[in-house]
Amino acid sequence: MPPRLFALGFLIASTASALAAPFMTQHGHWTVMAGGPTACMALNRPPEEFNVAPFNALSIRQRRGAQPVLQVFTWPNVFKPSQSVTITMTVDGTRTELPAQTADSYIAETNSALPAELIALLRGARNAQIEITGLPHVLLFDISDVERVLGSLEACERQLPRS
Repeated sequence: MPPRLFALGFLIASTASALAAPFMTQHGHWTVMAGGPTACMALNRPPEEFNVAPFNALSIRQRRGAQPVLQVFTWPNVFKPSQSVTITMTVDGTRTELPAQTADSYIAETNSALPAELIALLRGARNAQIEITGLPHVLLFDISDVERVLGSLEACERQLPRS
Protein backbone atom coordinates (compact mmCIF):
# COMPACT_ATOMS: atom_id res chain seq x y z
CA MET A 1 0.00 0.00 0.00
CA PRO A 2 1.50 3.36 -0.94
CA PRO A 3 2.41 5.51 2.11
CA ARG A 4 -0.14 8.21 1.25
CA LEU A 5 -3.02 5.74 1.16
CA PHE A 6 -1.85 4.20 4.45
CA ALA A 7 -1.68 7.64 6.08
CA LEU A 8 -5.13 8.56 4.73
CA GLY A 9 -6.58 5.27 6.01
CA PHE A 10 -5.00 5.85 9.44
CA LEU A 11 -6.40 9.40 9.58
CA ILE A 12 -9.91 8.22 8.68
CA ALA A 13 -9.76 5.39 11.26
CA SER A 14 -8.46 7.76 13.96
CA THR A 15 -11.21 10.28 13.28
CA ALA A 16 -13.91 7.59 13.31
CA SER A 17 -12.74 6.15 16.63
CA ALA A 18 -12.54 9.65 18.19
CA LEU A 19 -16.15 10.26 17.20
CA ALA A 20 -17.18 6.83 18.48
CA ALA A 21 -15.71 7.52 21.95
CA PRO A 22 -17.59 10.54 23.36
CA PHE A 23 -16.91 12.08 26.76
CA MET A 24 -17.90 9.81 29.64
CA THR A 25 -16.73 9.62 33.24
CA GLN A 26 -18.09 8.51 36.61
CA HIS A 27 -17.98 10.00 40.10
CA GLY A 28 -19.50 7.67 42.66
CA HIS A 29 -22.97 6.81 41.39
CA TRP A 30 -22.99 9.82 38.99
CA THR A 31 -22.24 9.42 35.28
CA VAL A 32 -21.23 12.45 33.22
CA MET A 33 -21.44 12.10 29.45
CA ALA A 34 -21.94 13.90 26.19
CA GLY A 35 -25.64 13.66 25.39
CA GLY A 36 -25.13 14.45 21.69
CA PRO A 37 -23.20 17.15 19.86
CA THR A 38 -24.83 20.09 21.69
CA ALA A 39 -25.07 19.11 25.38
CA CYS A 40 -23.55 17.17 28.23
CA MET A 41 -25.46 15.58 31.08
CA ALA A 42 -24.82 14.17 34.51
CA LEU A 43 -27.14 11.45 35.79
CA ASN A 44 -27.25 10.37 39.41
CA ARG A 45 -27.90 6.77 38.35
CA PRO A 46 -25.99 4.39 36.07
CA PRO A 47 -27.09 4.82 32.42
CA GLU A 48 -28.07 1.15 32.03
CA GLU A 49 -30.41 1.44 35.04
CA PHE A 50 -31.73 4.84 33.97
CA ASN A 51 -32.52 3.53 30.45
CA VAL A 52 -34.75 0.81 31.89
CA ALA A 53 -36.56 3.01 34.42
CA PRO A 54 -35.89 6.77 34.09
CA PHE A 55 -37.73 7.62 37.29
CA ASN A 56 -36.77 9.10 40.66
CA ALA A 57 -33.57 10.50 39.18
CA LEU A 58 -31.68 13.76 39.04
CA SER A 59 -29.84 15.16 36.04
CA ILE A 60 -27.77 18.27 35.51
CA ARG A 61 -27.63 19.23 31.85
CA GLN A 62 -25.23 21.70 30.28
CA ARG A 63 -25.79 22.81 26.71
CA ARG A 64 -22.95 24.13 24.58
CA GLY A 65 -22.10 27.70 25.61
CA ALA A 66 -24.62 27.72 28.47
CA GLN A 67 -24.74 27.25 32.23
CA PRO A 68 -26.20 24.05 33.76
CA VAL A 69 -29.91 23.44 34.26
CA LEU A 70 -31.58 20.90 36.52
CA GLN A 71 -33.82 18.06 35.38
CA VAL A 72 -35.83 16.01 37.85
CA PHE A 73 -37.34 12.69 36.83
CA THR A 74 -40.27 11.69 39.06
CA TRP A 75 -42.85 8.94 38.51
CA PRO A 76 -45.02 8.48 35.37
CA ASN A 77 -48.27 10.40 35.00
CA VAL A 78 -47.52 13.02 37.65
CA PHE A 79 -47.52 16.01 35.27
CA LYS A 80 -49.09 17.18 32.06
CA PRO A 81 -46.52 18.02 29.35
CA SER A 82 -45.60 21.74 29.08
CA GLN A 83 -46.98 22.48 32.55
CA SER A 84 -45.40 25.32 34.54
CA VAL A 85 -44.15 24.10 37.92
CA THR A 86 -41.74 25.14 40.64
CA ILE A 87 -38.87 22.93 41.68
CA THR A 88 -37.94 23.67 45.28
CA MET A 89 -34.50 22.39 46.20
CA THR A 90 -33.41 22.36 49.82
CA VAL A 91 -29.67 22.02 50.43
CA ASP A 92 -28.21 22.36 53.94
CA GLY A 93 -31.42 24.00 55.15
CA THR A 94 -31.49 26.62 52.37
CA ARG A 95 -34.55 26.49 50.11
CA THR A 96 -34.24 27.66 46.51
CA GLU A 97 -37.31 27.95 44.30
CA LEU A 98 -36.66 27.35 40.61
CA PRO A 99 -39.30 28.04 37.93
CA ALA A 100 -39.56 25.02 35.66
CA GLN A 101 -41.47 23.42 32.81
CA THR A 102 -42.52 19.79 32.45
CA ALA A 103 -41.21 17.99 29.37
CA ASP A 104 -43.28 14.86 29.84
CA SER A 105 -45.56 13.27 32.44
CA TYR A 106 -42.56 12.65 34.71
CA ILE A 107 -39.82 15.21 33.82
CA ALA A 108 -39.41 18.80 35.02
CA GLU A 109 -36.57 21.06 33.87
CA THR A 110 -35.63 24.48 35.19
CA ASN A 111 -36.44 27.36 32.85
CA SER A 112 -33.01 28.92 33.30
CA ALA A 113 -29.53 28.18 34.55
CA LEU A 114 -28.98 27.19 38.16
CA PRO A 115 -28.22 30.29 40.25
CA ALA A 116 -24.58 30.73 41.31
CA GLU A 117 -25.66 30.73 44.98
CA LEU A 118 -27.29 27.30 44.57
CA ILE A 119 -24.26 25.90 42.73
CA ALA A 120 -22.06 27.10 45.60
CA LEU A 121 -24.35 25.30 48.09
CA LEU A 122 -24.37 22.12 46.01
CA ARG A 123 -20.56 21.95 45.83
CA GLY A 124 -20.15 21.12 49.51
CA ALA A 125 -23.42 19.34 50.24
CA ARG A 126 -24.18 15.67 50.76
CA ASN A 127 -27.96 15.59 50.22
CA ALA A 128 -30.66 17.51 48.41
CA GLN A 129 -34.38 17.49 49.05
CA ILE A 130 -36.62 18.22 46.07
CA GLU A 131 -40.26 19.23 45.98
CA ILE A 132 -42.15 19.97 42.77
CA THR A 133 -45.56 21.57 42.32
CA GLY A 134 -48.05 18.72 41.88
CA LEU A 135 -45.75 15.99 43.20
CA PRO A 136 -47.32 14.57 46.38
CA HIS A 137 -44.03 13.58 48.04
CA VAL A 138 -40.48 14.82 48.59
CA LEU A 139 -37.55 13.33 46.64
CA LEU A 140 -34.22 12.89 48.41
CA PHE A 141 -30.91 12.62 46.54
CA ASP A 142 -27.31 11.93 47.50
CA ILE A 143 -25.29 14.73 45.89
CA SER A 144 -22.01 14.16 47.72
CA ASP A 145 -20.00 13.95 44.45
CA VAL A 146 -21.63 16.94 42.76
CA GLU A 147 -18.54 19.15 42.99
CA ARG A 148 -16.58 16.71 40.81
CA VAL A 149 -19.66 16.21 38.62
CA LEU A 150 -19.88 19.95 37.89
CA GLY A 151 -16.17 20.03 37.02
CA SER A 152 -16.64 17.14 34.60
CA LEU A 153 -19.68 18.80 33.05
CA GLU A 154 -17.56 21.88 32.32
CA ALA A 155 -14.82 19.70 30.81
CA CYS A 156 -17.38 17.84 28.70
CA GLU A 157 -18.96 21.10 27.47
CA ARG A 158 -15.53 22.40 26.39
CA GLN A 159 -15.11 19.28 24.23
CA LEU A 160 -18.41 19.65 22.39
CA PRO A 161 -18.02 20.53 18.71
CA ARG A 162 -18.37 24.25 17.95
CA SER A 163 -20.42 25.39 15.00
